[in-house]
Amino acid sequence: MRGFRWIFVLIVLVVATVGAVYWSDRAPEEDLAANDETVFPSLFDRINEVARIRIEGADDPFHIVRADDAWMLEEKDGYPAARDRVHRLLLGGASLKYLEPKTSRPEYYSELGVEDPDEAGADSLRIRLESAAGEELARWVLGNRRTSGANRDRSELYVRIADDPQVWLVEGSVPSGRSAVDWAQRDIVAIPVERTRRVTLRHSDGDVIEVSKADPADSEFTLQDIPEGREVDAAYRIADIGGFIQDLRLDDVRSRPGYDEEEFDADNGLSLSVVTFDGLRVIGDLKRRDSDGWLVLRAEVDEETFAAESEREASAQDDDGADAAENGEEAADESDAEASEDTLDREAIVAEVESLNERWSKWAYKLPSYKVSYITVRMEGLTRIPESESESEEG
Repeated sequence: MRGFRWIFVLIVLVVATVGAVYWSDRAPEEDLAANDETVFPSLFDRINEVARIRIEGADDPFHIVRADDAWMLEEKDGYPAARDRVHRLLLGGASLKYLEPKTSRPEYYSELGVEDPDEAGADSLRIRLESAAGEELARWVLGNRRTSGANRDRSELYVRIADDPQVWLVEGSVPSGRSAVDWAQRDIVAIPVERTRRVTLRHSDGDVIEVSKADPADSEFTLQDIPEGREVDAAYRIADIGGFIQDLRLDDVRSRPGYDEEEFDADNGLSLSVVTFDGLRVIGDLKRRDSDGWLVLRAEVDEETFAAESEREASAQDDDGADAAENGEEAADESDAEASEDTLDREAIVAEVESLNERWSKWAYKLPSYKVSYITVRMEGLTRIPESESESEEG
């Protein structure tokens, strides 16, 4: 009987121990379930009220502000922000969901990237969304990202919400960017290389570089006016010039008044002209300070292209008249149909000129250094003395 009593006590102890372990494991899951919700539950309903975004990182704080349906960078003189990037920030912020709590001890913040952004060496960002009246709609410190171990398609972030010391692992994705330029509309112009007929570079000292092609289908540009006794050194450098505005993006931007007041190297600039087969001309002026190159652009109708088109049409009409006299009206009608397919659309070019000038007129663009190197090259850098002649001169 006494042995049975001890067995009973042992069973009770085992059950109690197992229960304690069970509930100790379950408690965090229940806490997590209680917090398994959207971080900013009211933001979705008020997302259209966001009128100002403040971002603080290692660089100076900057602001993205809404004006009507557009977003602009306050510290960049109102230059347009990348609309898609801003929208992904707003929707991403409203979609953040709690996964699990992490540390609340500041000494561990740097390991998760959620330290205060103004600390030396900090990698975090503080993002604040405000209404037009200045009401704070959401604020968080954005830390490190990681891919979910359970779901490789799910993005996870470490964040701190407002002034709460608690660090959370959350599900969601928001774009980052430590400077105002990271949020700028980076594209300046993109004119396909197939459309480009001629690019001319004029250095401030009078040196001229021109590359061109005779037909849109041509795969390569030809360097013009090669000095006697020299040949093209590398065809890719000619292609770099011909495709200069195929995909032109900025590294920085400033307003034209601010640019016009700046001092640049007096003898280190150039002008460029890009003419397309369909009658567009893009004119640019590049000014340099040390290795930096700043470009201003304007567009106009290339009257030479349309004048040449008029001459071709007049010549074609004369030829049609001769064909009609010899072969009848049917041959002339076929020739007219072929000519109409190749006729330039002046109205479309005029509209494009207006659109480009509206976009460019207020701004000066700092170019990536590799783009500057494409157009500041000299004839000596594009050509060489043929090896046979060089060897004979040495001999």
